Amino acid sequence: MTVAAVDLERLRIRFVPGTDDLLWAKRTPSADAGLVPHADLDGLVAMMNGGFQPKHGHFGMIANRDVIVPPRPDACTLVVGDDGSVRLGPWASLAPLDEHAESLRQTPACLVLGGALHADLLRGNDKRWAGHASDLQTRRRSAIGIDASGKVLLYGIGEEGDPRWLAEGMRAAGAVAAAEFDINWYWTRFLAFARDATGAMRISSSLIPKMEHQSDSYVARPSTRDFFYFVRR
Repeated sequence: MTVAAVDLERLRIRFVPGTDDLLWAKRTPSADAGLVPHADLDGLVAMMNGGFQPKHGHFGMIANRDVIVPPRPDACTLVVGDDGSVRLGPWASLAPLDEHAESLRQTPACLVLGGALHADLLRGNDKRWAGHASDLQTRRRSAIGIDASGKVLLYGIGEEGDPRWLAEGMRAAGAVAAAEFDINWYWTRFLAFARDATGAMRISSSLIPKMEHQSDSYVARPSTRDFFYFVRR
């Protein structure tokens, strides 16, 4: 696994639904849908992929208080406050969405909670996290986690690892709560941004090699899938 640590006291996290997510929810995407807002480009540092497509599990998605997919009570939930704070845990145990919550994204049940792996992972029952096939190598998987201070967000990506080892890796990196985000090669991304020679904001590097992208993705080329991005505070 490779893990990136994000200092939430220095960087603010924001969420953007993809154009396909909006179409699935019977929304008409605006001209700037699927893009980092122009006002945030100067402070843009990095992005990370979001979760499963809404049609795969109907996991909740709220962006800037706009409910695109209603939250599921049984799902692991990343909640972003309007101050940039982050909470991660089962939706049923988190405080109800209020005026201080800006966005949320849901996933299958938390991989790690209270520092402990989900009991189903220990039993080898990993179907809810898109499991594994005994006769095949598994797939690239991503995860997000929060450390004990609540001030460091961890993004992890595993090569050919099953859900249990993804959870073990996140816990070893310091996550007291962790959730599986999107899977498969094309959808798992953690990318950094910088201005190019012309002054345009472009993707400058990736966390690991061969993360699929085009240089103007997310800033000029709309994303079909949801994502989070980080800007300087």
